[in-house]
Amino acid sequence: MLGQEKAPRSPDAAHTILICVELRSVSTTPLSEDDGAIIDVGCILDVLRNLRKYGREISCLIDCRHKCLFGVNEKTRQEISLTQVMQLYISIYQHQSVVEHLWRQIVPIFNHTIRNNIEEFKKHNTYQASNVIRNLVQNILDSGARGQFAEQ
Repeated sequence: MLGQEKAPRSPDAAHTILICVELRSVSTTPLSEDDGAIIDVGCILDVLRNLRKYGREISCLIDCRHKCLFGVNEKTRQEISLTQVMQLYISIYQHQSVVEHLWRQIVPIFNHTIRNNIEEFKKHNTYQASNVIRNLVQNILDSGARGQFAEQ
């Protein structure tokens, strides 16, 4: 808008947003065994761990919780927050070679029932990548705002 200047974003926030955009691209690009791609699981885990809240943009998240966590005991299921379900949701749409590892970083239980339920869930629900990115970016912006206020 003319005459109004936007506050400059910190380089860290801009860099993190770029990483989120790249994560979307990587998340939706199939990998083959022959292309020699290396998945940086540590990077994905960093993104998942920095997800602090769920902004209610993923329409099938409750279904994900219900279906994918069916192989987890009731007490553990009740203790899992929606933010953790969001982290699990993101993890199940990553390359199949890293799904179990990512899942176990959030919920230490992964079994045959969970694996089958994840595959069944994914057959009926497309990855809502745009909404995931929107949620991740909002988390980054919220974190940056908290950091700015803490410095003042």
